Amino acid sequence: MLSMIKKFFRPSLCRKIFVAVVLFFSAGNFNNASAVVKLGDSGEEVKEVQVCLIAQELLSGEADGICGESTVQAIKDFQTAVGLPVDGVCGPETFRLLRAAAYGEIDITDFMVEVNPEPQNIFSVDENIEENYAEVGSVIKKGSKGPGVVDIQKKLSALGFFSGDVDGICGDATVQAIKNFQESIDMTPDGICGIMTYAAMENAPYGGGDEFTWEESFDGFPRYKRVMQVEATAYSPQEPGLGIHTASGTVVRRGVIAVDPFFIPFGTRVYIPGYGEAVAEDTGDAIVGHRIDIAFDTYVEALEFGRRTIEIYILED
Repeated sequence: MLSMIKKFFRPSLCRKIFVAVVLFFSAGNFNNASAVVKLGDSGEEVKEVQVCLIAQELLSGEADGICGESTVQAIKDFQTAVGLPVDGVCGPETFRLLRAAAYGEIDITDFMVEVNPEPQNIFSVDENIEENYAEVGSVIKKGSKGPGVVDIQKKLSALGFFSGDVDGICGDATVQAIKNFQESIDMTPDGICGIMTYAAMENAPYGGGDEFTWEESFDGFPRYKRVMQVEATAYSPQEPGLGIHTASGTVVRRGVIAVDPFFIPFGTRVYIPGYGEAVAEDTGDAIVGHRIDIAFDTYVEALEFGRRTIEIYILED
């Protein structure tokens, strides 16, 4: 089922219109924070959830308003796809994303899910994407190019896993070197250098070590729940026309991000490669969906960052 997720989340225009009409006339009670749909439930709330699941082709048949095993499994498949806790219970958070997907307001394939502590890559990497520029600290995968790849190639070379040219291009040889390193420390060899592989490389003894494991290297490093791809811009309290306080009343400073609370609730802790840890404390009219603003102390730093597509790590509570 999961191998088909990418196809599932591209409903046709007719399907979107159909879902919009059905949901408009559905009297769901999900504005109530305590409302949930679980195995054995029945009624309009269940029917509304089923309509959304059918729209994503995760559930077949008609919306009968009865939450049976097939509906629970469809909820689990959806939760797995977006990186939510997989319990088969459709609570407010699950429903918000499910409804947004049914309306076509979000593209679920933007959710780059990695399961901690052993990452599982649900969506395949598009090797034809041209814009794969990677800064130091970015997630490095096949097709990545730039100083981030140079940094990884040098680290792998020093550790004895890479003997090719340090050319800043993550090709087959670099991917294999990452896999070999991951395998040597009993880590899932997926060939992707993310936050956990970085941590292991930073702490791995040069020349290897028979008793060294990646779990040891990760002690004290931020633990994360999932990875999300976002379009990031930068701002600063020194920027003309901007105030010094966030929407939540705190001071704008390095370590703060502005988010759409619908996608990233206030108070969420994130890790941004090349920047560090940050907390969601601000928002703005232009911050919608997978858009964030990253705060810097000076206007010059904000200008240097500019605007770019990055992957951020949602940290554990």
